[in-house]
Amino acid sequence: MKKNFKIALGIFAAFFIIVIIALVVDISNDDEQKEKTEAAVANLKKENKKDKEKSVSIGANAVSALESNNFLKFVEEYKKLGKDKTLVWDNQLFKKKVTWSGTVVRAGTSQLFVYGGQDYKNESWSQLGDSKKLFYTFTAKYKDKNQFNNLKPGDKVTVQGSLESRGDYNLNFNWKIYDAILKEN
Repeated sequence: MKKNFKIALGIFAAFFIIVIIALVVDISNDDEQKEKTEAAVANLKKENKKDKEKSVSIGANAVSALESNNFLKFVEEYKKLGKDKTLVWDNQLFKKKVTWSGTVVRAGTSQLFVYGGQDYKNESWSQLGDSKKLFYTFTAKYKDKNQFNNLKPGDKVTVQGSLESRGDYNLNFNWKIYDAILKEN
């Protein structure tokens, strides 16, 4: 019986030692993993800071045009950004307050469709899309739809809101602002 007890105690001791070794190895792996994770986070922060700094210099003209509230000037400057559009959009333009003017193409139940160009010829939204002019248009999602009740195609308007969807010249996408309010012309 003593022999069985010694064997059982030996097995228990060996098991206990294995568990301790596993925990020590696991803890050292956790520390190593933690160091790797912290280094990766620091690297991402550094890259993000570089991206923001780069976007400031690259996007200066687009931001200036946006702040001037001149829609056409802004879209032309944005188009010049080429491959850097996303970088500038993400770091400097998204959710910026804008005040843009144009001609009403259509007044819907929840948003206004506006052409920002000077050459509007009573085209429908579809016709503007067919002629690759949607990049020069924006929709304004109403904050209070009652404010927009009396608008009709051809009316000149100025609206203010939060820029949250970007246009794309190559894909013929329009811009979109949210929480739009009608401003006095």
